[in-house]
Amino acid sequence: MASPTYPAVVLDDDAGTATYQSLDHVDEALYNSFHFVYQRAVFQKLVALRLAEGIVFTNGNDIQVLWDKKPSSFMKKWKKKSSRHRPVEDAEPPVVPAVPAPAVVAPTTAPSIRNQTIGDLKQAHAPTHQDQANAAATPQGPDSPETLAAGSPVYVLENSTHWLSPTRGEREFVRSSLGNRGWKFVKVLDQRALDKDRKRTDRALHPYKNFLLYVRPNEYGNIEDYAAYGDLDATIQAHAAREIPVPEHFIWYLISQMIEAISAFQEGFCEHPHPEITGAAIHEPEPPLDSNRWDPLLHSDIKHHNIFCCDDNTIYPSYPRPVLADFDIVQSSSNISRHSGTPGWQAPERYTNAADYANYRPNDWDVTVKAEIWAVGVVAYRLLWAGKGTDAVIKQKDDIMQETEAWQTRFGKPKLPKDFGGLYDDFQEPPDIYSSGLVHLVQRCLNYRPENRPGLPEMKNIVDAKLRRLDLLYGDEIKKVKEAIAEPHKVWSSAVGEPAKRFAIGSRYDPPRKRRRVNLDDSNSLAYQAIVDDWVVTMSSPQPSLASQAKIVDAMMNSADKSDNDDIRFLMDDDNLRHSFHYLISCLSTRVAPDAPVHYVKDWGEEVQETFMSVQDSLRRGYEDWAPVPQRVLPLIVQMIPEFRDNRAYHDLQEAINVLEHAVKWSLALLQYDAEPRTPLLEKKTEMHRGFRDWIFIHPHPAE
Repeated sequence: MASPTYPAVVLDDDAGTATYQSLDHVDEALYNSFHFVYQRAVFQKLVALRLAEGIVFTNGNDIQVLWDKKPSSFMKKWKKKSSRHRPVEDAEPPVVPAVPAPAVVAPTTAPSIRNQTIGDLKQAHAPTHQDQANAAATPQGPDSPETLAAGSPVYVLENSTHWLSPTRGEREFVRSSLGNRGWKFVKVLDQRALDKDRKRTDRALHPYKNFLLYVRPNEYGNIEDYAAYGDLDATIQAHAAREIPVPEHFIWYLISQMIEAISAFQEGFCEHPHPEITGAAIHEPEPPLDSNRWDPLLHSDIKHHNIFCCDDNTIYPSYPRPVLADFDIVQSSSNISRHSGTPGWQAPERYTNAADYANYRPNDWDVTVKAEIWAVGVVAYRLLWAGKGTDAVIKQKDDIMQETEAWQTRFGKPKLPKDFGGLYDDFQEPPDIYSSGLVHLVQRCLNYRPENRPGLPEMKNIVDAKLRRLDLLYGDEIKKVKEAIAEPHKVWSSAVGEPAKRFAIGSRYDPPRKRRRVNLDDSNSLAYQAIVDDWVVTMSSPQPSLASQAKIVDAMMNSADKSDNDDIRFLMDDDNLRHSFHYLISCLSTRVAPDAPVHYVKDWGEEVQETFMSVQDSLRRGYEDWAPVPQRVLPLIVQMIPEFRDNRAYHDLQEAINVLEHAVKWSLALLQYDAEPRTPLLEKKTEMHRGFRDWIFIHPHPAE
């Protein structure tokens, strides 16, 4: 019998796949070095064409020489093809699968392995009910999915900070201790205590405005979780800045984690429990709660800003571990508020701007878990475009917003067709480095009609199967740490900048100083009431724009630098006062012009750290005698600011000056009281007011 001829490209029409059968270790290594689906597809096409022309390859070196000569022209031709020519499935590597088929009795020879099609492998490795039962009964090792699982939610009792993970014994404890009272499902890194007396602040420290959103302390004040890489938007921005595509494997992994989180909301249990810092044992997955004991929940605000990225991924060490957070508007299926979430991420049936639009047809559609599937589709779609650069990411976001704003007209018809298309149909095809399987799934998630979107079980089956295939395809490469993994598999993130040791797991969490409110005595209350009344009069005029407020802040800085006034020169020549003034300008700029440069002190030390506190403490102890910054200097600077009378926006700028004058007066009162009064309340504060309040109550940090 003639031996089989290699190399070969074997097509499986049933599975819609192609398998490359290598000639020797040289072309096998070449094929396995390709990291993208389209590279493997181009290689298969090139070899198949040469074989059809009658060319005979004697060894793998012949194929290596052919590839070294021809890849560029073939790549260009492939990239010009439309999306319908994408490879339907990922090409399989010419290696033995990691899990042997259970039906094999005798050792398998290399030729028979080569003759196996992908369809055969799928059938051989499809788990049976008995396989699953045996797997469940087998003790889990250190590398099992259960042991390596991460991101599992935790439970807390209503109005209590007692932490529970959803094990069978703890469920019984909940039932016996709570009876029919409600209990809540929580996974959020900045844990807001349910007991109002223990509610933590969510104010950040200047100038880093976001880290404290990524820290979760427990009831004892110890840090349980910390997202070192911020949120998923930081990952998108990092790839956009480098114009490097987000790896397809990571996108599948992220979708799988979101589907697992949504499933936990729906079913009331965690498939892959995650151990807490207490070192609790990892429990095997348990069946869901009875339907009469669990009311399915909807997160209602899934978006890239609510997906945090931790640095302790034990499954794929080079990837950030995604965690779904921000449960402020979680809703039960029995008590759903239709119009919830963030515009641009909302499904048509939850679109906020159409709440009062009588003819908006999606208002008649049921709000189900399919609305969560839509949001996952938007997250994935944003990731597909991240590698095209910052301009493309911004344009994509604008396109989505413009399209959703047009929904009132598009969906305002008496009757809509069943196959109404989706959001994806209105946009350009994503980069062709991604497989048709991923693109098609995202397209289905973004179908306008909920019934045309995939459900949770289908999503889970598709995503889990794809991840298994890709894990088999990439082997150990995908399990390497970030420093060792190949560039095409690397996920870039922008760390938030704060030293990680400050938020080390298990360390003590010290929240920032909370803004105190006080009750004033009669004399101070009358004085503060006059300030509030002045603001009511000022508010009767049109409020200045942020652009005008930013111009005034910039003019303050320029006036101080150029002035020869004795008080101002004393301010700029004294290190403490100058640092304090620069920090004030930074606080104002951060509020009115977030893109403006902020003053940093690079030579940070104890002396400089005393700068701000010494100025403010002196002001509080005897500010009638020594208050050069807010009491004498700032009014002088306000007087020196040019009035821009030749500018067409003169009136807006004049209003901004009036706001600044009032904010100075208000900040002096806050310094005197060392707090913001509870009553009377200064309503409708401008960003200028908030900047002064930041300067008084939030201590700065050194530049990293």
